[in-house]
Amino acid sequence: MAAVMSHARRPAFGTVLFVLVVALEACGGSSPSAPTNQTFATSYTESGPFPPHSTGCSQFTSVDGPASASVSPVLGKITLSTGACVEPPSPVLGQSDQGYATVAKMPGGLNRVIFSNDSDTTTRYELRVTYQN
Repeated sequence: MAAVMSHARRPAFGTVLFVLVVALEACGGSSPSAPTNQTFATSYTESGPFPPHSTGCSQFTSVDGPASASVSPVLGKITLSTGACVEPPSPVLGQSDQGYATVAKMPGGLNRVIFSNDSDTTTRYELRVTYQN
């Protein structure tokens, strides 16, 4: 009787190397790149009673990037500018009397939203500010 021998076929070295290279490329194994800084939009909302013929201010710290602010109901002007609420007026970067102001590139640092109630009554307001951080 003759013995029958079976040999498991092993994959060729070239096939294994090809599979390994393809797997590395799919996992980002190509040339390394520098890490990128990511910014994220942050929003906050505040609300409360708003006395007649008064002005409110809210401040936020951001990085360079877009910023927007809206107030409802529309009671007067809304303004985006730099600085703290307790500082003297700074140049206006965005302003509207329609309840919504936006700036394409708000400078990084401390910024503020100033809004007013030009009506003759105390009104409940809601302010929403969105910026990059």
